[in-house]
Amino acid sequence: LIGVGAYLAGTALRDQLSPGSVIKAQCQIRGYQADMMLTVARSRPACETSCGFYVEAIVAGRRYTATNFMPKYATSYHSDTGFRAVDQAFSCCPTSAHDCCAFQDFSTGLFCDNW
Repeated sequence: LIGVGAYLAGTALRDQLSPGSVIKAQCQIRGYQADMMLTVARSRPACETSCGFYVEAIVAGRRYTATNFMPKYATSYHSDTGFRAVDQAFSCCPTSAHDCCAFQDFSTGLFCDNW
């Protein structure tokens, strides 16, 4: 499952949707937002200083990029942090955005929504 069933706000897919509309898409985290905007080399990973992702969405066979994405969280008694990701596609992700680097397995380069 790669983010199947995740919903993206229309503002992220400006080419196809009107503002405020929602569309069902197949989505996958592709990288850290801070890395996408990177213009000079950094001495430490961008995920240590800023959290947020850019996501690739496939809608009707076309690819789009949604920027500044963060999974939504809700309170949960079943989590050690007291939170859990709302969307099932992020069930393998950290239970909070406190450690943004933990969303990626640096040995494989894969993000936690790729399971």
